[in-house]
Amino acid sequence: RRLFDDLRYVVVDEAHVYVGGFGAHVAAVLRRLQRLAPSCQYFACSATVRDAAGHASSLLPPSSRQLVVIDDDASPRGPKQVVVWNPPLKKEKKIKRKKVEAETDEYNSDTEEYDEDQALQGEEKARAAMMLAERKALAVEGTDGEPIRRKSAIVEAARIVASLTSHGVRTLCFAKTRKLQELVLGYACERSSTRLAGYRGGYTPAERRRIESDFFEGRLDGVVATCALELGVDVGDLDATVHLGWPGSRCSLRQQAGRAGRDPARASLAVVVLFNGPLDQLMAQKAPLL
Repeated sequence: RRLFDDLRYVVVDEAHVYVGGFGAHVAAVLRRLQRLAPSCQYFACSATVRDAAGHASSLLPPSSRQLVVIDDDASPRGPKQVVVWNPPLKKEKKIKRKKVEAETDEYNSDTEEYDEDQALQGEEKARAAMMLAERKALAVEGTDGEPIRRKSAIVEAARIVASLTSHGVRTLCFAKTRKLQELVLGYACERSSTRLAGYRGGYTPAERRRIESDFFEGRLDGVVATCALELGVDVGDLDATVHLGWPGSRCSLRQQAGRAGRDPARASLAVVVLFNGPLDQLMAQKAPLL
């Protein structure tokens, strides 16, 4: 109780993260805190939130104080070029399939019983055909009508990282999962002799601090990381970021791309490498909105 009596300020950093169900729980906790310390003042900080006033009013507890929005961006930054990289197309190989014998009728006229298993299979086939039709609507077809797939986004991202670091461009690559991070790092090391390292949640605190220090002081040319490096870590002046797959929102993309380009005298680059999925291909069509 004495702790809350002396509480004067509550700072919510990276406020744009608190959305959805997680944001609703945090908002409820802050409202309960307001009951224990009604005189404290709240601050919400974010560099990429779109509607600052609306988001803060829903996240922070109601108060008699007027909500003030400070949106003057005084952070050092230079010009940034955003590139959307859709991997090149490649034709799929034809797969010969064996003929399947015709199935028996679902309705057995002798026993007058309905075969529920086969009926269920028919419904599943109908749903699968509908999903396939939706995917084909976004897919690209060749001259013979066969679907054309794109080259691996993982390999393309690794190739871009290797090329950038080989030309002296300090690069940070973001991957959504540990597996993708390990694959991109492995492929990039095969294609380049530059100093590359990985960064993810499974490392010990000492290993992570060492990687951060090496990257900050220029002993590393590039790092392939998960979203663990998206927030709250200063890795120094970077020249480029590579994003494997659509991050999920423009807010997240700007947060990741903001790791580079903090020198007003230098331009920076952000490369978004898209997967072959429907959402990523939709973002390829909406690239000007980024």
